[in-house]
Amino acid sequence: MDEVSNLGTRCPSCGTEYSVPQSYDGQRVACELCNAEFLIGEAVSNASPSMEEAAQLWAARIGADASPE
Repeated sequence: MDEVSNLGTRCPSCGTEYSVPQSYDGQRVACELCNAEFLIGEAVSNASPSMEEAAQLWAARIGADASPE
């Protein structure tokens, strides 16, 4: 049986990590969490979003306001 090599990638918007088959390299995909579109294989920073950025992304997803009071 042939073993399929996977690529590790991360959504540049929310930081969600994915492992996808190498055949996805160069394809545009949408993050399952925040719906941001990105290319598999493009250089992505390993930095996670700040707590404020993560709160804003989550609030946008659920339609709430994440502004600090």
